[in-house]
Amino acid sequence: AGQTIDQALGATKTVESVLSQHENDEYYLTTPYGNKGPHGEGGAINTWDCWKPKGEYGSGAYMNCAGFVVAVLRACGANTSIIGNYTAKDGYNRGNEANASKWEEYCRDNNAVSYTFSSKEQMLASGILEKGDIIYMEPVDWNHSNSDCHIGFFWGSSSSEDLYWHSSSHADGIVKGYFPNSAGGNVISKITPKYPVRYYRVIKTLHKGYLTLHKDSSNKTLTDANDCYSLAGAEYGVYTDSNCSNKVATLTTNASGNANTVSLNPGRYYVKETKAPKGYFTDSQVYTADVSGANRESSPVKLSVSDNPANDPMSMLLGKFDGQKTYNGAGNLPQGSATLAGAEFTVDYYATLDYKSYDDLKNADVKPMRSWTFSTDSNGFCSFDIAHFVSGDAFWYRLDGTPALPRGTVVIRETKAPMGYVKSDEVSFQKIQENNSVEGVITYNAPEVAEQVYRSDIEFTKKSDNGSDRLAGVPFKVTSLTTGESHIAVTDEN
Repeated sequence: AGQTIDQALGATKTVESVLSQHENDEYYLTTPYGNKGPHGEGGAINTWDCWKPKGEYGSGAYMNCAGFVVAVLRACGANTSIIGNYTAKDGYNRGNEANASKWEEYCRDNNAVSYTFSSKEQMLASGILEKGDIIYMEPVDWNHSNSDCHIGFFWGSSSSEDLYWHSSSHADGIVKGYFPNSAGGNVISKITPKYPVRYYRVIKTLHKGYLTLHKDSSNKTLTDANDCYSLAGAEYGVYTDSNCSNKVATLTTNASGNANTVSLNPGRYYVKETKAPKGYFTDSQVYTADVSGANRESSPVKLSVSDNPANDPMSMLLGKFDGQKTYNGAGNLPQGSATLAGAEFTVDYYATLDYKSYDDLKNADVKPMRSWTFSTDSNGFCSFDIAHFVSGDAFWYRLDGTPALPRGTVVIRETKAPMGYVKSDEVSFQKIQENNSVEGVITYNAPEVAEQVYRSDIEFTKKSDNGSDRLAGVPFKVTSLTTGESHIAVTDEN
């Protein structure tokens, strides 16, 4: 099939949008009917200029049926002189674009999108008609003195509703407008021919299509019920080219992930996210959408899209070391019989980024969304994994199966010291925030937790053999059976 007639004539607006602006006024409606030109009523057909609507020409207004079509198509930006100057393949070239037969000849010869029907009933039952389409009626007999063709716009709200917006000398069942004189006028009525019809031709016009989208999180388990994430405010540009340089519309999501609906001329469009919502990374994918006039506002093309939420793929949670030694990040030796294994840490996750310290969280009585307890291994390391897990809530996971923490705040506290060490009072307070350079958060830093070794004092008394005298200045060598470490202790005067 070829183009719609308005496309072929270069229209930039749709018939429906132009006429809808004047459905309840008298810009077109009630304009007197007339086949006029510079030389008055009747005149030479090639001089007719009967495309003068009342809203523009006032008392000097007049339109015949084709002239009404001309006036509307010109308001759509179409060049109707293409019809007026057209010579049909069969040689027909009578008059200008105010002659309805020239519209029929042009559409037939140039393969404009159209459909023919033998009766009005067949046409209304076809499902083809849309508001703003042109209906042309060919008479059964051109030899009769009263025979005439007719042309106007289908105006039904459904494809089967018998409504027609036209300029005519006769109309049945007028619902809007009226005949200002006996000659007729511009009205909305039932589909009424001027003369018995041989066939009806539906000449399709361009109809806006509609586009919207719905956005989801690509990992709902990480983001559901978490105020650190929101689907509201994502923006997608709608472009006519695959390079996404010619933007014609913007889709913006609400908190449910549903975007507004935009009206577009039929065609292929390219949709790309230009602004990610809170807590998500910008989607780099370019989506395609084929929009047609069949995609009405109630049934638009609907894209389904998703964004990856910012999160931290957790590996090492913390590293523990003897406070009297240097943390080396690869294995730490405890002192004496002490051990770095078995220290337990509670990890609290808070679904907020609004607080600056652990004390602020406590003072605001904010409760953690999830909590876990982990234990250190023999090297003093603790990872966010099942191997080090002691108790607590279920893990969050990335789509690749890696344990992860969502965007938010993490507090880590030691709740059990390892054997030979004193429990640390240090609290690690960290915010998990996105880094837009990578698809994963890297702002979490595994804390280095220093342990103070638990030390015991040895006290004894050196006396003489008879036990009556305390001896001062006697050296004693004290050696650890575990490490071999030795120290010299000298008795004092007591």
